[in-house]
Amino acid sequence: PASLRESSSFCRQKNVPRTNWRKPKKGKGKRLKQAKEEAIAEIDHYRLQREKEFRNKQTTVMGSQGNLSAKIEEQTTENIRNLTSSYHKNMESMMKKLLNTICDINPELHPNFRHAV
Repeated sequence: PASLRESSSFCRQKNVPRTNWRKPKKGKGKRLKQAKEEAIAEIDHYRLQREKEFRNKQTTVMGSQGNLSAKIEEQTTENIRNLTSSYHKNMESMMKKLLNTICDINPELHPNFRHAV
């Protein structure tokens, strides 16, 4: 406040209009605004660069995962084919064994059975 009084009294003594006295602040505001715009542009450029790097890394990682999933899919179909062929090959012999076991009836007394007199 003291410096403001001194500068305004100086302006009155020298007959310098107040508008001329405030002009340097306008230039400072313009410089600050320009610096802010430059900083925003630089930040946007950096962000775009980092996003591009991220996308490149993501495609390399996802590409290798895509190959891995294709290999897993191929192994799965091969295992399913093997199991299906094994089922068809062994089904008839297992059904015969099962039916023979079920139909083979031999009446016997249980070893723990006690005949009551």
